[in-house]
Amino acid sequence: MALKDEAGNFSWVEFGLKFHSRLFKCAFSLLGELITLAAQRMYKKAIFVYILVLLNQEDEDTFFTHEK
Repeated sequence: MALKDEAGNFSWVEFGLKFHSRLFKCAFSLLGELITLAAQRMYKKAIFVYILVLLNQEDEDTFFTHEK
């Protein structure tokens, strides 16, 4: 599920449980021993913001850029 603001930008995304679990397991496996239980909240927020940046295509050269 996703919500957009008045400007048409994504302001919230919500993933199904299966995808959410897989996304964070992959992200945390990349961090290895750097991740602690206390730091997980911070990393989850950073990943969430990064996903919004990707979806809103704030950078013109993103993975999700569609050919015209």
